Formats: sequence, C-alpha cells, structure tokens
Amino acid sequence: MNRDDKVAFKPIKYANSMKAESELNDGEKPLVQKQIKIGIVVLFLSSIDAFTLFTVIDQLLTEMWIINIVLTVGGALILNILPVILGEFLGRNKYKIGKYNTIYISILIATFFIFYIATCILRWNTVPIEGENTVDAQNATQALTIFLMIIPLITGVIATFLSFSLNDPLKNKICRYRLNKIKLIAHLNDLKAGERDLLIDEELLIHSEDEYYQAALDSADAKIEGFKRYARFKLAEHLKNPEAVTRLTQEKIV
Repeated sequence: MNRDDKVAFKPIKYANSMKAESELNDGEKPLVQKQIKIGIVVLFLSSIDAFTLFTVIDQLLTEMWIINIVLTVGGALILNILPVILGEFLGRNKYKIGKYNTIYISILIATFFIFYIATCILRWNTVPIEGENTVDAQNATQALTIFLMIIPLITGVIATFLSFSLNDPLKNKICRYRLNKIKLIAHLNDLKAGERDLLIDEELLIHSEDEYYQAALDSADAKIEGFKRYARFKLAEHLKNPEAVTRLTQEKIV
C-alpha cells in the first residue's frame, strides 16, 4: 500500500464523521423540540397567571412596584413549573422508571395546592365588595373573583397534561439510547480509521526501511570496490613488474 492509498482513505474517514454528526443532530431534534414546546407553554400560562396575580399583589404592596413584579413573576412561574415537573413524574410513574415517584408526586401536588390556596385567600380578602352599591354588582364581583381564582388551577392542569403528553420519559430514554448508539458508532469508526492509518504508516515505514537498507548495502559494496581498486594499485606499485601490474589492474581480486 502506497501513499496514494493513504490519501484516498482520508475523505472516507471525514465523510463518516460528517454523517455521524448529521445523524446526531437529527436525533437531538425531537428532544430539543419538546423542550421548546414545554418552555413556550410554561411562559404562556405563566403570563396568564401573572396577570391575575398582579391585581392581588398590587393591592397589598401599592408602593413597592419592583417587589410586586418579582412576587408576581415568581408566583406565576411556581404555579406552572410545579405542574410541568408533576407531569414528568407522572410519566415516569406510568412506566415504572425510577424510585419514589409516588412520594415526589405527593410532594409536588401538596406544594402546588399550598401556593394555589394562598393565592385564593389573598384574592378573596382583597375583593372590594363593600364599595359596591347593588347586590348584582357584588355578585358580579364575587363571580369574577372566583373565576380569577380558578384560572391558576386551570393553567396548572393544562401544564401537567402537556408535560405528561409531550415529555414521554420512555420515548426520551429510547431517543437518548439512539443518540448514544450514534456516538459510539462514530467513535468506533474513528478508531477503525486510526487503526488503518497506523497500518498504512507501518507499511510505509517498513518500505522506507527496506529502501534505506538497500541503499546502505549499495554504499558498502561501492566502498568495498574502491578499497579493492586501491589495494590492487598499491600491490602493483609494490611489485614493480609490468606484467603483474597489467594483470592486477585488469583482473578483480575477490
């Protein structure tokens, strides 16, 4: 195998790497798309809850608008992130993946309802019923208040359902296994390519060593012939016999 084979092999190695990278990107798309969808849902539902919570918190802290915004955004995120995590654990519990799923689910549900009931109490205590002139107006205000109290519960249920349906833990696990398989195959191809490169380099090295060895032999033979010619010349010069000189310069001494 010569250098041309080595040069021709390189593009195959690079083509395998690009193919593996393309397959890896395609395999990661479902997971990324799921996370993006869940993130969009959480932001949308949190904005709804933030709108309803701000009217309550703004009445409690009228002079601290920065704290109002922080409490509003934080409360809205809590009321929607908890259901998203709950949906994930419900999916894990469905396929019996992991331990203590029931305990985690109970803790998440209890935490969510603690925050939810707290927002309901705050909203109910801030209803301006005394300022209404008629019974119908008071009833309308109470109805609106109850509706606003139900909204966080509705958004929580929606977030839980979407998280449970989109973030399927079994499909995610299968997808991750496929990604790991692609990475392992790509790594194996790189190792095989490296092994072939080493074999090629070894053959080139052996070929070079043969050339160097032959060149060394040729150089040694040339030096020996030079020594022989020099020895014949000196011997003929020492004998000072024309016939012997002619014979020594025409014949080879082995």
